[in-house]
Amino acid sequence: MTDFLGELREELLDGLERYERAPWWRRRPTARGRARVGPAARRIAAVAVAAAAAIVAVVQLADRTPEVEQGTTPQVSRLEGFHATALVAADGSLWVTQHDVDQLLRIDLQTGKVRARIDLGGSPGAVVAGAGALWVHDWERGRLLKVDPGTNRVVKWRTMGTSNGAIAFAAGAMWAIDQHGTLLRVAPNTLRVTRRVPLGNAATVPSSGAGLVAAGDTLWVVAGDGAITEVDARSGHILGRARGPALPLETSLRFGADDSGLWMSSPTRREILHIDARTRRVTRFPTAGDPDPLAIVDGRIWVGTLHDTGAVTRVTVLDTDGHVVSTIPLPGQPAVNIVPSPAGGAWVSFGEDTTVSPAALRIPSP
Repeated sequence: MTDFLGELREELLDGLERYERAPWWRRRPTARGRARVGPAARRIAAVAVAAAAAIVAVVQLADRTPEVEQGTTPQVSRLEGFHATALVAADGSLWVTQHDVDQLLRIDLQTGKVRARIDLGGSPGAVVAGAGALWVHDWERGRLLKVDPGTNRVVKWRTMGTSNGAIAFAAGAMWAIDQHGTLLRVAPNTLRVTRRVPLGNAATVPSSGAGLVAAGDTLWVVAGDGAITEVDARSGHILGRARGPALPLETSLRFGADDSGLWMSSPTRREILHIDARTRRVTRFPTAGDPDPLAIVDGRIWVGTLHDTGAVTRVTVLDTDGHVVSTIPLPGQPAVNIVPSPAGGAWVSFGEDTTVSPAALRIPSP
């Protein structure tokens, strides 16, 4: 029946269109010598088309399954009760570490409720998702821990022998830096080290002053003294080196990567730096306010900015050509982390050492 009514509607529209497009000698002439559709004819056609469309709509609604009518629960937009050292959104949850709480917090993004508190031990720092698991670095004991999201338990761990919290997932493997400044490739199933990449000059930097970030199969190592190394994560070969600004210890908060290269916020200048993945050429883009945490979100650069008064904080969103798309005011406290949200936009967390309300906000893309 639906097909019949749809065809009837289309035939009525086609007939009206053919009449309007017909040559003047095939239409009934008007007083002005030019043919047009009479008001009565147009009203009749319009009523017929509307009636057919209404019937089609009723039939379609009657045939629609309940699953189509039911919408999904939107993600919550604010979370409270924690002070995140690091966080990542994966598997419908926000996973949060707090350096002074030896647990991994799992928060449901549909309800905002804590689904699990996973015992880790030590002092958890960086957390990333990869290979169907969550990976956490323990600063205190120098361990890499693998958490199964299906059971909410630590299923494997390996001692890395370093307080460096830099970890990343690239080309199907976990990567970390050991106490000697060597880049390690770790098999996600066995946690065996399958490759060691000497970093040269970066190895002389204290382990707490280096960080990792991945984009596809490319891995970037950022040392605290500004030394930057680009690595092919499939082969472990070093692709090139560059020089950026010296970074404070929280280096993992200040850079992100995409297919074009590495993006960094400079702690000494009000600018964002881009290191080209092919040429290692450095391009600088100015920002209003001192830039701090940075992330790649929905193809744009998001950076938390702190202004001269210390009370006005914002997230500045830039296109990859440096054009400022938007500046978004934040509630007082400086941003600590920015991570992409599965629903679009980003989660921005506050409060590094004490609980701040709200502890995290979900900000949509501008």
